[in-house]
Amino acid sequence: MGENTDSKILVIDDSMTNNLLLEAVLKREGYHVFTAFSAEEALNQLYKDIPDLILLDILMPIVDGFEFLKIIKSKDDLNDIPVIVISAVKIPENLEKVKELGVQEFIPKPIDINALLTLISIII
Repeated sequence: MGENTDSKILVIDDSMTNNLLLEAVLKREGYHVFTAFSAEEALNQLYKDIPDLILLDILMPIVDGFEFLKIIKSKDDLNDIPVIVISAVKIPENLEKVKELGVQEFIPKPIDINALLTLISIII
């Protein structure tokens, strides 16, 4: 088990499988993990407890990851939270758009867990 007991990570993905996988892996590393299945659920969570990092899927119903990023980047109390996008859609337009919205990194699915953990340890 890791020693990251003070770091909080919010995982936002509409896939229960992805949320459960990331939650299990991150908890094993010692992180406090919160999950959300939608942007609305994630925003409610953000107002309860601000995380040290957000792992965000882009393709979600109703409010997608791009809109979620626009919302949090427009809020003074949320715009400094680092975000890693995790998505199966790796097209240049999406990569450019998330960078413009202030995302730290883009990780393609399927997720390379070791690479993700290394990146998280650098960011937080």
